[in-house]
Amino acid sequence: MAAYLFWNLGRKPHVDLIGSACREHEVDVLILAEPGARSAEILRSLNTAGEFRFDEFLTVPSSIKFFHRFPSNSMHAVFDDGSR
Repeated sequence: MAAYLFWNLGRKPHVDLIGSACREHEVDVLILAEPGARSAEILRSLNTAGEFRFDEFLTVPSSIKFFHRFPSNSMHAVFDDGSR
């Protein structure tokens, strides 16, 4: 079963905490609202351990960021209402 983590960071850059929480709980899909850090910084924190390989799911511009450990072709957007 896949493990999901949603976190509204309130624009605070808790990059180290994000990586630690995902490793500790073996998260497969990370959803961040108001991340406060660039995607590259978040990915660097997520991918420090060898067995983890997160990618960002980029579909539409949004204040919510999605990261996952699944093969790139296994996820796709079903619906987007166009709001940010």
